[in-house]
Amino acid sequence: MNGNPVQSFFDMSFGAFYPPEDIYLPLQIKAELELPHGGSTNCWETDIGDEYQAFLNSECVNFNLWIELSSHQHKQQFENYLQGYVKQQKTLGRFPKVTNNILLDINQWLAHKEVVGSDMYVFFYLALLFLLVCLFNAASLISTKFTAKNSEVALRRALGANQLAIFTQCLTETILLGCIGALIGLVLYMFGLEGIKSLYPNFITFVYLDMTLMLLTIGVSILSSVLAGLIPSIKVCMLAPAGYLK
Repeated sequence: MNGNPVQSFFDMSFGAFYPPEDIYLPLQIKAELELPHGGSTNCWETDIGDEYQAFLNSECVNFNLWIELSSHQHKQQFENYLQGYVKQQKTLGRFPKVTNNILLDINQWLAHKEVVGSDMYVFFYLALLFLLVCLFNAASLISTKFTAKNSEVALRRALGANQLAIFTQCLTETILLGCIGALIGLVLYMFGLEGIKSLYPNFITFVYLDMTLMLLTIGVSILSSVLAGLIPSIKVCMLAPAGYLK
Protein backbone atom coordinates (compact mmCIF):
# COMPACT_ATOMS: atom_id res chain seq x y z
CA MET A 1 0.00 0.00 0.00
CA ASN A 2 1.00 3.68 -0.21
CA GLY A 3 2.85 3.01 -3.45
CA ASN A 4 4.59 -0.15 -2.22
CA PRO A 5 3.78 -3.58 -3.70
CA VAL A 6 1.69 -5.86 -1.50
CA GLN A 7 0.38 -9.39 -1.84
CA SER A 8 -2.62 -8.99 -4.14
CA PHE A 9 -4.29 -12.38 -4.41
CA PHE A 10 -7.58 -10.83 -5.55
CA ASP A 11 -6.22 -9.26 -8.75
CA MET A 12 -3.16 -10.69 -10.46
CA SER A 13 -3.79 -9.37 -13.96
CA PHE A 14 -0.44 -7.57 -13.88
CA GLY A 15 1.38 -9.81 -11.41
CA ALA A 16 1.01 -11.01 -7.85
CA PHE A 17 2.80 -8.01 -6.35
CA TYR A 18 1.41 -5.23 -8.47
CA PRO A 19 0.31 -2.16 -6.44
CA PRO A 20 -3.46 -2.40 -5.85
CA GLU A 21 -6.00 0.30 -6.64
CA ASP A 22 -6.60 2.99 -4.04
CA ILE A 23 -10.42 2.77 -4.13
CA TYR A 24 -12.82 -0.15 -4.66
CA LEU A 25 -16.45 0.44 -5.63
CA PRO A 26 -19.53 -1.79 -5.80
CA LEU A 27 -19.90 -3.41 -9.22
CA GLN A 28 -23.26 -1.79 -10.03
CA ILE A 29 -21.74 1.72 -9.74
CA LYS A 30 -19.52 0.96 -12.74
CA ALA A 31 -22.57 0.61 -15.00
CA GLU A 32 -24.45 3.51 -13.46
CA LEU A 33 -21.58 5.97 -13.88
CA GLU A 34 -20.25 4.29 -17.04
CA LEU A 35 -16.75 4.15 -15.62
CA PRO A 36 -13.90 3.22 -17.98
CA HIS A 37 -12.72 -0.37 -18.21
CA GLY A 38 -9.45 -1.22 -16.52
CA GLY A 39 -7.44 -4.36 -16.05
CA SER A 40 -7.36 -7.23 -18.52
CA THR A 41 -10.15 -7.50 -21.11
CA ASN A 42 -10.70 -10.56 -23.35
CA CYS A 43 -13.40 -10.57 -26.04
CA TRP A 44 -14.81 -13.33 -28.24
CA GLU A 45 -16.69 -10.90 -30.50
CA THR A 46 -15.29 -8.52 -33.09
CA ASP A 47 -18.36 -6.31 -33.51
CA ILE A 48 -19.31 -5.02 -30.07
CA GLY A 49 -20.49 -1.51 -30.73
CA ASP A 50 -19.55 1.79 -29.17
CA GLU A 51 -22.31 1.99 -26.57
CA TYR A 52 -21.38 1.30 -22.97
CA GLN A 53 -24.26 -1.10 -22.40
CA ALA A 54 -23.26 -3.00 -25.53
CA PHE A 55 -19.92 -3.78 -23.94
CA LEU A 56 -21.59 -5.00 -20.76
CA ASN A 57 -23.89 -7.26 -22.80
CA SER A 58 -21.08 -8.56 -25.00
CA GLU A 59 -18.95 -11.68 -24.67
CA CYS A 60 -16.09 -9.66 -23.22
CA VAL A 61 -14.56 -10.70 -19.91
CA ASN A 62 -13.42 -7.76 -17.81
CA PHE A 63 -14.33 -8.58 -14.20
CA ASN A 64 -12.66 -10.81 -11.62
CA LEU A 65 -15.21 -11.76 -9.00
CA TRP A 66 -14.62 -13.17 -5.53
CA ILE A 67 -17.17 -14.83 -3.27
CA GLU A 68 -16.86 -15.82 0.39
CA LEU A 69 -18.25 -19.27 1.22
CA SER A 70 -18.38 -20.19 4.89
CA SER A 71 -18.67 -23.98 4.56
CA HIS A 72 -18.10 -26.88 2.20
CA GLN A 73 -21.87 -27.17 1.75
CA HIS A 74 -22.07 -23.57 0.54
CA LYS A 75 -19.20 -24.25 -1.84
CA GLN A 76 -21.02 -27.25 -3.27
CA GLN A 77 -24.21 -25.22 -3.68
CA PHE A 78 -22.36 -22.46 -5.50
CA GLU A 79 -20.63 -24.98 -7.78
CA ASN A 80 -24.03 -26.44 -8.66
CA TYR A 81 -25.29 -22.92 -9.37
CA LEU A 82 -22.38 -22.27 -11.73
CA GLN A 83 -22.94 -25.55 -13.56
CA GLY A 84 -26.64 -24.78 -13.96
CA TYR A 85 -25.94 -21.24 -15.17
CA VAL A 86 -23.47 -22.43 -17.80
CA LYS A 87 -25.88 -25.10 -19.06
CA GLN A 88 -28.64 -22.51 -19.33
CA GLN A 89 -26.41 -20.12 -21.26
CA LYS A 90 -25.27 -22.90 -23.60
CA THR A 91 -28.88 -23.48 -24.59
CA LEU A 92 -28.99 -19.80 -25.59
CA GLY A 93 -25.96 -20.19 -27.82
CA ARG A 94 -23.30 -18.83 -25.47
CA PHE A 95 -20.14 -20.45 -24.11
CA PRO A 96 -19.35 -22.72 -27.08
CA LYS A 97 -16.25 -24.17 -25.44
CA VAL A 98 -16.20 -27.26 -23.22
CA THR A 99 -17.43 -26.53 -19.69
CA ASN A 100 -14.46 -25.98 -17.41
CA ASN A 101 -15.77 -24.35 -14.26
CA ILE A 102 -13.19 -24.33 -11.48
CA LEU A 103 -13.85 -22.97 -8.00
CA LEU A 104 -10.56 -22.33 -6.22
CA ASP A 105 -9.76 -21.13 -2.73
CA ILE A 106 -7.00 -18.59 -2.13
CA ASN A 107 -4.17 -21.10 -1.78
CA GLN A 108 -5.28 -23.02 -4.88
CA TRP A 109 -5.61 -19.74 -6.76
CA LEU A 110 -2.05 -18.73 -5.86
CA ALA A 111 -0.80 -22.14 -7.00
CA HIS A 112 -2.83 -21.87 -10.22
CA LYS A 113 -1.28 -18.48 -10.94
CA GLU A 114 2.20 -19.79 -10.03
CA VAL A 115 2.84 -16.93 -7.62
CA VAL A 116 5.64 -18.90 -5.96
CA GLY A 117 8.05 -19.87 -8.72
CA SER A 118 9.71 -23.26 -8.94
CA ASP A 119 13.09 -21.66 -8.24
CA MET A 120 11.88 -20.78 -4.74
CA TYR A 121 11.25 -24.46 -4.01
CA VAL A 122 14.70 -25.28 -5.37
CA PHE A 123 16.25 -22.79 -2.95
CA PHE A 124 14.22 -24.27 -0.08
CA TYR A 125 15.27 -27.88 -0.75
CA LEU A 126 18.88 -26.85 -1.27
CA ALA A 127 18.83 -25.05 2.10
CA LEU A 128 17.27 -28.12 3.76
CA LEU A 129 19.87 -30.42 2.19
CA PHE A 130 22.65 -28.07 3.29
CA LEU A 131 21.26 -28.12 6.85
CA LEU A 132 21.30 -31.94 6.92
CA VAL A 133 24.89 -32.02 5.67
CA CYS A 134 25.87 -29.51 8.35
CA LEU A 135 24.14 -31.61 11.02
CA PHE A 136 26.09 -34.75 10.10
CA ASN A 137 29.32 -32.78 9.85
CA ALA A 138 28.72 -31.09 13.21
CA ALA A 139 27.89 -34.44 14.85
CA SER A 140 31.16 -35.87 13.55
CA LEU A 141 33.21 -32.89 14.77
CA ILE A 142 31.54 -32.86 18.19
CA SER A 143 32.07 -36.61 18.55
CA THR A 144 35.76 -36.19 17.73
CA LYS A 145 36.05 -33.31 20.20
CA PHE A 146 34.41 -35.24 23.03
CA THR A 147 36.43 -38.39 22.27
CA ALA A 148 39.62 -36.38 22.75
CA LYS A 149 38.37 -35.51 26.26
CA ASN A 150 37.84 -39.13 27.35
CA SER A 151 40.78 -39.06 29.75
CA GLU A 152 39.57 -35.82 31.32
CA VAL A 153 36.05 -37.20 31.68
CA ALA A 154 37.39 -40.42 33.22
CA LEU A 155 39.39 -38.41 35.77
CA ARG A 156 36.35 -36.32 36.70
CA ARG A 157 34.25 -39.46 37.07
CA ALA A 158 36.92 -40.95 39.36
CA LEU A 159 36.85 -37.80 41.48
CA GLY A 160 33.10 -38.10 42.00
CA ALA A 161 31.38 -36.42 39.05
CA ASN A 162 28.24 -38.29 38.05
CA GLN A 163 27.03 -39.02 34.53
CA LEU A 164 24.40 -36.26 34.65
CA ALA A 165 27.06 -33.62 35.38
CA ILE A 166 29.21 -34.81 32.47
CA PHE A 167 26.19 -34.92 30.16
CA THR A 168 25.10 -31.42 31.22
CA GLN A 169 28.56 -30.01 30.55
CA CYS A 170 28.77 -31.58 27.09
CA LEU A 171 25.27 -30.46 26.16
CA THR A 172 26.00 -26.93 27.40
CA GLU A 173 29.05 -26.79 25.14
CA THR A 174 26.97 -27.81 22.14
CA ILE A 175 24.35 -25.15 22.96
CA LEU A 176 27.07 -22.50 23.15
CA LEU A 177 28.35 -23.66 19.78
CA GLY A 178 24.80 -23.34 18.47
CA CYS A 179 24.54 -19.76 19.74
CA ILE A 180 27.83 -18.83 18.09
CA GLY A 181 26.66 -20.51 14.89
CA ALA A 182 23.39 -18.54 15.07
CA LEU A 183 25.26 -15.24 15.25
CA ILE A 184 27.46 -16.19 12.30
CA GLY A 185 24.37 -17.40 10.45
CA LEU A 186 22.59 -14.09 10.98
CA VAL A 187 25.54 -12.22 9.50
CA LEU A 188 25.58 -14.54 6.48
CA TYR A 189 21.81 -14.21 6.28
CA MET A 190 22.09 -10.45 5.86
CA PHE A 191 24.57 -10.89 3.01
CA GLY A 192 22.25 -13.48 1.47
CA LEU A 193 19.33 -11.06 1.58
CA GLU A 194 21.36 -8.55 -0.39
CA GLY A 195 22.02 -11.26 -2.98
CA ILE A 196 18.31 -12.07 -3.23
CA LYS A 197 17.53 -8.38 -3.68
CA SER A 198 19.90 -8.27 -6.63
CA LEU A 199 18.25 -11.37 -8.15
CA TYR A 200 14.67 -10.17 -7.56
CA PRO A 201 14.73 -6.35 -7.55
CA ASN A 202 10.92 -6.18 -7.84
CA PHE A 203 10.53 -7.90 -4.47
CA ILE A 204 12.84 -5.67 -2.43
CA THR A 205 9.93 -4.63 -0.19
CA PHE A 206 9.40 -8.25 0.88
CA VAL A 207 13.05 -9.16 1.42
CA TYR A 208 13.92 -8.24 4.98
CA LEU A 209 14.82 -9.86 8.29
CA ASP A 210 12.10 -9.45 10.90
CA MET A 211 12.10 -10.50 14.55
CA THR A 212 10.24 -13.74 13.86
CA LEU A 213 12.82 -14.90 11.33
CA MET A 214 15.63 -13.85 13.64
CA LEU A 215 14.24 -15.88 16.54
CA LEU A 216 13.56 -18.80 14.20
CA THR A 217 17.16 -18.71 12.98
CA ILE A 218 18.51 -18.77 16.53
CA GLY A 219 16.09 -21.52 17.55
CA VAL A 220 16.93 -23.73 14.56
CA SER A 221 20.65 -23.24 15.18
CA ILE A 222 20.41 -24.21 18.86
CA LEU A 223 18.09 -27.14 18.14
CA SER A 224 20.40 -28.38 15.39
CA SER A 225 23.42 -28.19 17.68
CA VAL A 226 21.56 -30.12 20.40
CA LEU A 227 20.56 -32.83 17.92
CA ALA A 228 24.11 -33.01 16.58
CA GLY A 229 25.66 -33.22 20.06
CA LEU A 230 23.09 -35.43 21.77
CA ILE A 231 24.52 -38.83 20.82
CA PRO A 232 28.20 -37.83 21.36
CA SER A 233 27.25 -36.41 24.78
CA ILE A 234 25.52 -39.65 25.77
CA LYS A 235 28.47 -41.73 24.58
CA VAL A 236 31.08 -39.73 26.50
CA CYS A 237 29.16 -39.75 29.77
CA MET A 238 28.62 -43.52 29.56
CA LEU A 239 32.29 -44.50 29.21
CA ALA A 240 33.99 -46.58 31.89
CA PRO A 241 36.65 -44.52 33.79
CA ALA A 242 38.88 -47.52 34.52
CA GLY A 243 39.94 -47.90 30.90
CA TYR A 244 41.41 -44.38 30.75
CA LEU A 245 43.07 -44.03 34.17
CA LYS A 246 46.78 -44.78 34.59
